[in-house]
Amino acid sequence: MVEKILENVVNEMAPHLSQDQLEHLSNVLYVNFHGMEVQEQCTELTASGEDGDEAKIRMFVASKKAVNRQTNTLKQYTREICNMLDFLGKRLEDITGMDLRYYYGVMRERRGIKMSTMQTRLHYLSSFWDFLITEDMVSSNPVKR
Repeated sequence: MVEKILENVVNEMAPHLSQDQLEHLSNVLYVNFHGMEVQEQCTELTASGEDGDEAKIRMFVASKKAVNRQTNTLKQYTREICNMLDFLGKRLEDITGMDLRYYYGVMRERRGIKMSTMQTRLHYLSSFWDFLITEDMVSSNPVKR
């Protein structure tokens, strides 16, 4: 596979380089790639788990990473989404506004979470569902209810 890639590079550069430059490029490529193994990487998104919720979370986090969100922020998004899913035990598509009110009610009353913390967590979930709607993965945002 390495040889085929190197041939393609040399062929693509041929119209732009002199014969000496082309030969030099070829030599440099072969010297630098000697002993290397190249594997084709699978870049398809695959659903993990029963319903693909994990894949949706990974896509969301990747979209946030693409707009330079900090690593700690990405962890907080992921933690809140996973906590909510674990607590409710439902697929994303089946979660309702009532489910979220119950989840946050329990968090507030039983675990003593402050209102400001809840609002931040709601922001995380709202952003997540907005992403899912934009990507046509769900039809509505239960956080907005």
